[in-house]
Amino acid sequence: MAPELVTLEEIRRTAEYLHQTKLIVRTPLVNFQPRCPFFQSSSTTTSPNVYLKLESLQTVGSFKIRGVVNQMRFLPQDVKGCVTMSGGNYGRAFGLNSYFILFSIDLLLNINFCFFLFYKP
Repeated sequence: MAPELVTLEEIRRTAEYLHQTKLIVRTPLVNFQPRCPFFQSSSTTTSPNVYLKLESLQTVGSFKIRGVVNQMRFLPQDVKGCVTMSGGNYGRAFGLNSYFILFSIDLLLNINFCFFLFYKP
C-alpha cells in the first residue's frame, strides 16, 4: 500500500499555523558569495550563487521546532503528557514547545548530556 501524499493545501495550512505561533521564526534566505577556489568553476572566475537558509536562527537553533510544533498540535485531546528521549535539537524543541503549551512531558537525557545547550540568553 502506497503512503498517502501530502497535498499543497496541507502544506500551506501548516505553514500558516506555524507562522502564527510565537516559537517559529521566519528565517532568512541569504546569498552567500564564497571566496575560496573550491567553489569556483573551472570555466569562469566567478563563484556560483550559493543560498543559505539560516535555520540556526530558530528559537532552539534548528528547524526541528517546526516539526515538533506541528506534531504536538495533532495529539488527541485526551493525551495528558508525552515522553521523549533526545538530547539534541529535537529534545530542545520538544521541551520548549511543551513549556509554552503547558503540556506535561518527561524528557529523558543521556548521562553525558551537556545542559548548557538549553541556555540561550
